[in-house]
Amino acid sequence: MAYKTILVTVDDSPAATARIDLAIDLGVRHQAHVIGLSLAIAPSMPNFAQHPLLADAIAAQQENINERAEKALETFRAKADEARIDNEARLASCVDFEAVDHIATHGRYADLLVIGQSDPNDPGPGGTAMPEHVVLGAGLPVLIVPYIGTHEITGKRVMVAWNAGREAA
Repeated sequence: MAYKTILVTVDDSPAATARIDLAIDLGVRHQAHVIGLSLAIAPSMPNFAQHPLLADAIAAQQENINERAEKALETFRAKADEARIDNEARLASCVDFEAVDHIATHGRYADLLVIGQSDPNDPGPGGTAMPEHVVLGAGLPVLIVPYIGTHEITGKRVMVAWNAGREAA
């Protein structure tokens, strides 16, 4: 099966480089359009904490989050351009509990979704169960890249797990 569109989640975590490299490698092999998706995740705050006196601090924090997401996309663009592959960079804004839905929704318009395994020491948005929730919510093939190690032979050996249930479909 050839993939025409591959979506990869992009962030500033240490594991993002391996994830981006793997998605670009798959894109080169399949002559696919590779999309980098970076989420600018606003911190969720309870209503009682949203005081007018904190507005400047909240705005500064959101600006920092947006800058980090844009910088991650710049890294993706540079690697994709270097590989001379058709690419697109997307920035989506959401709050942390919407991250899984945003990834799954963007992923539904691709043939393959490449995401990272959550690091138990720094799980990021969606917590350590984020990959599982994306797999169940996306409805397309999802490649989960381990947060540690290198992955040079991806796609040479395939394992299929099947129990005839909804999750397997």
